Amino acid sequence: MPHEMRRHVHAIYAYARIADDFADEQRSIARLDEWQHELELAYAGAPRHPVMVAVADTARRFDIPLDPFVDLLKAFRSDVEFQGFETTADLLGYARYSANPVGRLVLYLFGFRDAERQRLSDLICTGLQFANFWQDVAIDSARWSGVEHVSGAWLTARCPDVCRGRIGNSARDRACRLRRVPRAPQAYQAGLCQTWMARTGRAAATLKLKREPTRR
Repeated sequence: MPHEMRRHVHAIYAYARIADDFADEQRSIARLDEWQHELELAYAGAPRHPVMVAVADTARRFDIPLDPFVDLLKAFRSDVEFQGFETTADLLGYARYSANPVGRLVLYLFGFRDAERQRLSDLICTGLQFANFWQDVAIDSARWSGVEHVSGAWLTARCPDVCRGRIGNSARDRACRLRRVPRAPQAYQAGLCQTWMARTGRAAATLKLKREPTRR
């Protein structure tokens, strides 16, 4: 990353890090509301918090719209009020606000604003969010007293060791990983492959992703 870009990435990270702490550590919707107010002041040209001074400068320099910053706060608010996800659509809806805005913010930093790059970025970020859910399943199961990202009944019945933090490399554990985040690798691979094809001038329509058969 070019050295001159680092402070702008740091500004975005600091904004999200503080909001994440309000959600995960303080469990406070009120603090998130206050943070959004500080953001709105920054966009109005009157930042008060030191992080918002940096965010205002970054947003002004790169003409970044307000929406992706606000979308992140929607995800953090849902973390405070979290009740679990029952469907893949629920997961995709969460990633729409928790992960995809980060990719779009980075695109803005590097001068990319077109819809196609945003679509590809969304695929990659959604895949990474799904993988993060799997990575943290044991921690989250304990934190939320048995409420999991996907239907708790399904995972507890089929993968009890995973919920207890004993994640191994058995055939069952591998199968649980695949079922736990069924679209994570596909979304991530689709984003990367289509990005590569766009850069090399190849038609995206020729892309065919095949899932390898599960080994037993």
